[in-house]
Amino acid sequence: MNEEDMIRAIQSTGRTQVQGLQAMYRKSAEFRRYFIRHGLNSEAAEDLVQETIVKIFKSAGQYSGGAGFSDASANAWLWSIARNALVDIQRKNKP
Repeated sequence: MNEEDMIRAIQSTGRTQVQGLQAMYRKSAEFRRYFIRHGLNSEAAEDLVQETIVKIFKSAGQYSGGAGFSDASANAWLWSIARNALVDIQRKNKP
């Protein structure tokens, strides 16, 4: 399932939504590696992955696609949520 399909599935209900969330959890390994590469330890990275998935789930209804760039824009949308979650946690933990 590509990123566009994941988001569309999460926007739906029932079994389709569950399948979308399962696909998102498979993608979450990419987010985890990104967070660790940017300075988080494994536990903090896992917490942030969970927070990111919740944010994606809550905001999936706002995703409307990308004017012909469907999968690329869906991937960019997901990564912007992950990146913003990382920036938020870094700001919060800044001395």
